[in-house]
Amino acid sequence: LAFCEPRILRNGDIVSVSALKDGFLFRFRYTHAIPYGLDQCPSIESKYFIGSRLGRGGSADVLIMWQITMTNGIFGQRALKVVHKNPRLTSEAMTALENDRVMREITAMQNFDNFHVLRLLDYQNTKTNLFMVVPYMAGGNLINRITKYYPHPYLTEDMARFFFRQLLIGMKHMHEKGWVHRDIKPDNLLLSDLGP
Repeated sequence: LAFCEPRILRNGDIVSVSALKDGFLFRFRYTHAIPYGLDQCPSIESKYFIGSRLGRGGSADVLIMWQITMTNGIFGQRALKVVHKNPRLTSEAMTALENDRVMREITAMQNFDNFHVLRLLDYQNTKTNLFMVVPYMAGGNLINRITKYYPHPYLTEDMARFFFRQLLIGMKHMHEKGWVHRDIKPDNLLLSDLGP
């Protein structure tokens, strides 16, 4: 057999191989259910295996994803933020306001180029959802890090300074680009890993 690039199979997919006289027959059955209408977004759905939900907010869900093809020998992890548009908008003016809000977030994230600010890798805007592909932050959010060590849920002064310095660097970058976050809190601060 010729070398084939390794790929992730999706949950429920079936691959069967049958030996024939002059080679092999591969059969493939695709059964993976795509959440949130992502089957309408081939630029995202065709590149990633959509995994489980990592978190849920007031108007968005965050899912983990893996690249279907390998890059540099690994299946890269990403996060997919699914912003749910308000389905009760009836007037064109309200729909326009909602689209404006969505496009402001996209424009802002496309302008950021700093290690301390989450960058937008890809997006797809549909009638019902905005799908945003961002780097996967394996450390979760800061509030979980702070409360992890119950019954002493706090950060040491050195650790608090460490995180706060990075926050200020990221905010400075955003302000230099003309953007203000307006919702800075430990729940919205993501950590790149679980290390010390």
